[in-house]
Amino acid sequence: MTALDRTRRELTHRFPVVLPSGEAVLFTLATGDTPTYDDASIAILSLASGEYRVLIEGGTGPRYSPTGHIVYTRSASLLAVPFDVTTLKVTGAPVTVLESVDSSPYGGESAFDVAPDGSLLYAVGGRLRGKNRVVWVDRDGSSEALLEDPGPYSYPRLSPDGTRLALGLDGAATAVGLFDLARGTLSRVAQGYHNVDPLWTPDGRRVSFRSNRDGPYNIYWQVVDGGGSAERLTTSDSVQRPRSWSPDGKVLAFDQLGTDTGWDLWTLSLDAARNPRPEPFLETEADERFAMFSPDGGWLAYQSNESGQYEIYVRSFPSPGSKRLVSAGGGTNPRWNPNGRELFDRRGEEVIAVAVAMGSDLELGRPRVLFERAGDYDVAPNGERFVMIEKGASTAPAQLILVRNWAEELMRLVPTEK
Repeated sequence: MTALDRTRRELTHRFPVVLPSGEAVLFTLATGDTPTYDDASIAILSLASGEYRVLIEGGTGPRYSPTGHIVYTRSASLLAVPFDVTTLKVTGAPVTVLESVDSSPYGGESAFDVAPDGSLLYAVGGRLRGKNRVVWVDRDGSSEALLEDPGPYSYPRLSPDGTRLALGLDGAATAVGLFDLARGTLSRVAQGYHNVDPLWTPDGRRVSFRSNRDGPYNIYWQVVDGGGSAERLTTSDSVQRPRSWSPDGKVLAFDQLGTDTGWDLWTLSLDAARNPRPEPFLETEADERFAMFSPDGGWLAYQSNESGQYEIYVRSFPSPGSKRLVSAGGGTNPRWNPNGRELFDRRGEEVIAVAVAMGSDLELGRPRVLFERAGDYDVAPNGERFVMIEKGASTAPAQLILVRNWAEELMRLVPTEK
């Protein structure tokens, strides 16, 4: 029904509602520069012409009321504007008609609806869903806050020297943020469209990430100090995710979604002139993901579901060689201890540690559970603690409210020209 207009940096069209005439559709529109859905737009599509235009700036989740209004949410409040269903034009200014309506500025969902008889049904909320905590977790599972306030955080990655944290700042568009641990400041490095999976280069000068700013998710990097814009490292029609840099910074291991083979492991080599050369490392019918270089650069740990469930394996690098099974009873998201003597992974909510002795071959110890805690994670440079994302509570709203004869109240609060 619609196609994103890249010349206007459009990121998404969502939450469509057909008007009673069946000739037009209301929907939410966000661009690559929309920080949250509180800043999105309400647009209307003509089914006859296929053309659409913005009606309202700032809001999400539109519904049509038979009173001649468009009702939508912004900042956990319900707003209404007069609307002429014949001309398909807004005829007045937005007015707040109700507060504490459950909604999300990060996904744009709005928990309300208006019935054909004008009744209103909504979920009591007002909380801003999507706020997560960033915490330090010790090897015994004890924790303390790293960032003081919860926020829309994801994908935590510590700099090689442990002084800064790169993380995703989720919203209608997702930015890469940098948190300075000593100063307690948070800044943005890469923004516009979705920029996710941040990953430090070994020298700590750049952050690489995947972005859909120019089409499918490809890989970019950007200098973190002194300004500058993002540079594209790959050009592909396939979705890609950066996972790990070799210790010398010359090779990037990344995931690529193949047409027939699912997720595969690829590498991107940079020569002296920094000309990128991508090539497959492991392509099978199974899904292989999360390739992680060992601290000495001689091994790649990764997860694969070739056995029917995800397990952690290790192969030599640069020649794939034979594989070694690391996990027992399932495993995902491998991470090396920077000292090279340990390999971590996840099994459900458990964080697992496996002792490793490197040489001409690997000696692997017995997997043991360190602690149980949900959330994405990274390992501190000293290998003694972890930074983790704790998901915010997502409990269901406590009440659903049905307001009968709400049409009368709406007409009183927001009169139309009729």
